[in-house]
Amino acid sequence: MDIAKIRHVMIDERKVEKAAGLLKALGHPARLRIVAHLCCHGERSVGDLGRELDLPQAALSQQLGILRMNGLVSVRRAQGFRFYSLAVPQTTQLLHCISTCALVTGA
Repeated sequence: MDIAKIRHVMIDERKVEKAAGLLKALGHPARLRIVAHLCCHGERSVGDLGRELDLPQAALSQQLGILRMNGLVSVRRAQGFRFYSLAVPQTTQLLHCISTCALVTGA
């Protein structure tokens, strides 16, 4: 773990705000599930995500919009469909950390 890098980010107010926004975006159960699903399964269409996560299309679209605004997912349009994928591959590392913390804390 690079403590110097953590310290550097956490003393910069702008970077702290950005980090807090990222965590807030992941703080909703549906958004966390969507990002985790994309981490595990790669690019998915909106229809596939809805079926695979059992989320209504309206709710899914709303949550995908929030994730896109926060730079966590990107969208590609092809043949009349929207396909979503992780915008930042390092998100997988963050989800690994979250999963590990949830196991350790019993959450």
